[in-house]
Amino acid sequence: MKPSSKKTAKLSSRSNGKLRTASRKPTKPVSGKRTAKQAAKTGVKKRRVIKSTVPSQFRAMPKMDAKDPQFWELREQFKKYFQSLSEKEAEKFVKGLKHPFLDYLIIDLARERYARGEFISIWED
Repeated sequence: MKPSSKKTAKLSSRSNGKLRTASRKPTKPVSGKRTAKQAAKTGVKKRRVIKSTVPSQFRAMPKMDAKDPQFWELREQFKKYFQSLSEKEAEKFVKGLKHPFLDYLIIDLARERYARGEFISIWED
């Protein structure tokens, strides 16, 4: 017979299902603080840093309304800024552009080429 002061629990890890006495040791409370070594072990993801190539004076453009005259002035300045860059700088600048800045630039450059008569239609023979 087993003593009444000890309880038995079925082990799920054992294949034969033998009984053993339950641990009387209280569980340790989980601490909210972790050491740097422990945090490094968990593989904490770092926030990706994205470097924007757009100068700060043009970053307000996507938030502006298209009916606002200042929006169109900024777009014109943005196009002139791009045209003032050297070829090497312009390549790096365009690689860093994302939507909507890339769209602004492409549309403005296409409009300029069309106004100069350099635009070639793919539907003309």
